[in-house]
Amino acid sequence: MASLKHIMKGLGIAASAVALALSLVSPVATQAAAGEPRDCETFSIIYCGAYTKAELLKKMTEGDGRHSAANIQQIYYKEGRGVTEANFKSASTVDGRVYKDGRVVVNGKTVATGGKAISRTYTEGSTKSGSVWMRPNSQGFAVDSIPAWVNMDGGQFRYYIIKSCGNIGVATPVKTPTPSPTPAPVHEFDCIDLVPTRVTNKGSNDTYRFTVTPKVKNVTITGYRFTFSDGTSVTTAADKPFVEREIKSGSFKVQAQVITNKGETKIVEACTATVNITVNTPSPTPTPTPTPTATPQVLGVTTLPETGPAALLGGIAGLTAVGYAGRSYLRSRKALMDSLRNKNR
Repeated sequence: MASLKHIMKGLGIAASAVALALSLVSPVATQAAAGEPRDCETFSIIYCGAYTKAELLKKMTEGDGRHSAANIQQIYYKEGRGVTEANFKSASTVDGRVYKDGRVVVNGKTVATGGKAISRTYTEGSTKSGSVWMRPNSQGFAVDSIPAWVNMDGGQFRYYIIKSCGNIGVATPVKTPTPSPTPAPVHEFDCIDLVPTRVTNKGSNDTYRFTVTPKVKNVTITGYRFTFSDGTSVTTAADKPFVEREIKSGSFKVQAQVITNKGETKIVEACTATVNITVNTPSPTPTPTPTPTATPQVLGVTTLPETGPAALLGGIAGLTAVGYAGRSYLRSRKALMDSLRNKNR
């Protein structure tokens, strides 16, 4: 900008005309070939601007050689532009660029549009803003863009300060779409089945294996718990979804739970199994019925005939005895008859 002033003076243009021309051109001077420009002009809020935070804060607190610290602080802190010493010094105030079309860009991203900057002097199109004047960048910029400090407190545009002149700017923040919250992962863990399988059969004691079927989502299985109807329980490792148990006769109940890093399943009917063991009792050997002893025939006593070899032998013996008795009776009868005949003679 100084080069433009020198050119105009070299052409014999009066100093007042130079100042007027500068105020009409822009609150920001054209960038010099050797580096960024400094606007040491009447429209500058900070005379000759500032390119470091330390330099700007020094001029705010000590004055800039043309304007007092009180005057600068009035414009910066007390006229509702959102600037404070603390938020300017914070990490939220970063390097950016302000464009003639009103865009404010940080790291290649447009953070605000419709930029307007204040100036100490009035030009056509300006409106009063506190103790100074304000106009759109499209009316005040002679170049396409200029470096600025940009405050992004809370991640949203708040204000900008043009480095070459310290002029403060306002703009409309670009609304950043609020990303949809990532739904929290759903943690699911269920025990959906418990199956008993007989492994060995020892008659009175059978060994059964009880196998669990888990269902999990976004969790890690850390083990399994088996609770038995006799009051005992067993916890197995994550890679062992089963347990084996020897069961005696009767009804035996097992309940299984899946243990995860997010908790354990409740006891449910699907993971409850009952095994019924019935032991077959052998039939007793029948005691043989003893054969009754044959009863001798007694005259006048009626008995049922017996069967079998013993009865046969008894029958034979009986018949023999009867025959012998009969013969004896006949002999004695003959002897008696013979005796009677002899007497009659």
